[in-house]
Amino acid sequence: MQIPLQIAAPDVDLSPADKALIRRRATKLELFYPRITACRVLVDTPRRQRNAREFVVHIDLTFPGGELVVTRQPSPELTTAIQVAFQAAERQLEDFKERRAARRVAGA
Repeated sequence: MQIPLQIAAPDVDLSPADKALIRRRATKLELFYPRITACRVLVDTPRRQRNAREFVVHIDLTFPGGELVVTRQPSPELTTAIQVAFQAAERQLEDFKERRAARRVAGA
């Protein structure tokens, strides 16, 4: 990545293990699609549920030719919220790669 991974959690205390999980999953995305130039991860709690401890993870990936933004439904488990968001990012990135490859073939 040209820009280092950015992790923000304004209302959530991330443990070192949570941060390590985010870093591992971001690295996995970069290995899957090396053209990622930036990855920003926001871990938050839904505005309407500040007292209930549910977590939502937003992932914003930037790469030449596009940007991919992932937000999943809130989860009561932080680890689950992180994993589900990154799984969704992987699926969307795979779809992007397939569409891009199809355009290349069609244009050739």
